[in-house]
Amino acid sequence: MTDVNLDTNAQTLSVGQLQRLCLIRGLLLHPFVLMLDEPTSGLDEENGRIVEEAAERLCEEAGVTILMVSHRQIQPVKVPFRVLQISNGHIEERS
Repeated sequence: MTDVNLDTNAQTLSVGQLQRLCLIRGLLLHPFVLMLDEPTSGLDEENGRIVEEAAERLCEEAGVTILMVSHRQIQPVKVPFRVLQISNGHIEERS
């Protein structure tokens, strides 16, 4: 793995590094709502859970509302959540 510095050209970054860079830039704006589109799509189960736990901490500690779009089943442990499913062109809440 190569080191990435502040003067590293963004065109030389991997897709994963670019995703992390975009997330960090977004977090620096202290958002009220953060939309994450498939944030765990390229990750194994363990690293996917790390991302999910970080999102939970943002909700719990910073009061950020997270809207996470995912094909994976995500079930936060520490914060209340709602699961919405798009099916046949309709949005349905799942329990």
